[in-house]
Amino acid sequence: MGAEFRNDLGAKWGVGVRGAMLVSMESNLYRYSTGVSLGYNVMQNMWVSLGYNFIGSEDDGFVGADYTAKGPFLKLRMKFDQDLLSKFLSFAGVRSSIADPVTAAR
Repeated sequence: MGAEFRNDLGAKWGVGVRGAMLVSMESNLYRYSTGVSLGYNVMQNMWVSLGYNFIGSEDDGFVGADYTAKGPFLKLRMKFDQDLLSKFLSFAGVRSSIADPVTAAR
């Protein structure tokens, strides 16, 4: 379980706080993670965050799934959808039925 609260500081900047708890009922194990982050909207559909987890947890089964380890982290998030894929493929000179499902159905 986890929760994150984010607040915009204008059009490009945002701050956030987060907390999470990983629970294993069978082994009666509880692991916690809490931290803060500062993010910047680099361009449309691209967000970079620099943060720090004050309390961290690591689990081999979830390595790379989230930013829960104690200490600093850098996170890059990008949105990819069919419109962006279509623009990229068009720019690259590739025509694909994936990028344009309406045309592919004809």
